[in-house]
Amino acid sequence: MQFYVFCLIVAIASAEATADVKTAIHAEATATCPAGTFINVRTAYYGRRYMIECGGDLSSSCHVINSTIVLTAVCQGQNSCSVSPAQFTFVDPCPTTTKYTRLDYECTNLKAQKQLACEFGLPSTAVCPAGKVIQVHRGLYGRTDPYRCVGNPNPGCELPSSLEKIRQLCEYHDKCELIASNDIFGDPCPYVPKYFEMDYFCVSSPVTHHSQPTITICEHSSATITCPGQQQILVLSGFYGNDATTTCGNNPPVTSCKAFAALQKLRILCSLRNSCTLHASNSVFGDPCPYYTKFIKLTYDCIQ
Repeated sequence: MQFYVFCLIVAIASAEATADVKTAIHAEATATCPAGTFINVRTAYYGRRYMIECGGDLSSSCHVINSTIVLTAVCQGQNSCSVSPAQFTFVDPCPTTTKYTRLDYECTNLKAQKQLACEFGLPSTAVCPAGKVIQVHRGLYGRTDPYRCVGNPNPGCELPSSLEKIRQLCEYHDKCELIASNDIFGDPCPYVPKYFEMDYFCVSSPVTHHSQPTITICEHSSATITCPGQQQILVLSGFYGNDATTTCGNNPPVTSCKAFAALQKLRILCSLRNSCTLHASNSVFGDPCPYYTKFIKLTYDCIQ
């Protein structure tokens, strides 16, 4: 006989607070937020991860493939949602193990959107509608969920500066490409598959824009960008390579020569800072086209 134990771990919190965790066992359970607020899923899965949860079970742990996606689709952005056994029609990975649903969530004033990019996988793009920009709510580069992306039982890790760097990458832009790569973030846990996860809101832009200059820095040269007063740099576009011009030298121009993730690196180096110094070097960006002259081309704004 197949047993189902549904354990709803309810984590209701403000955007800043650390949630208290409460447990209840039901055949069907409902997650609810106060009126005018919305569920933002933090953790969701069906299976068994911990022996002590939902009555305890000495059997091996397991995780139903895609249960995280199903639960998030049911609950994300809703004021309330119900979970029940009928939602899980997958092949049972551990028939003799008592399983449960775990849903950790917070209640936010705005509907949060989620993006996930797996290391060695395809990029993911966060997009806001016209007239709106990204406001990063939470972000992570590392691995805190053993079942997210490629499953890995090794101890998790989180880059301590994850949120700061993700804000530099995406904050105040209407579109942001997420690439889970050690080349961009560094490697907080070697040999462990990592992922890039971001929760964000789409809001009216809170910043004032000014002029948008474009600068070019030739290979082997450096330049410093500084915004006046307390204004901050916002990198709008940029690359390192060659754009089929004879800029910075007499070498023949080459097309489609742009270093991988150069825009992301430029944003982490400069965005949301008052000043930054850039070095046009293969040691920073890699060499997308050997034997050709390369350069940084960057368009930025000073915001306040």
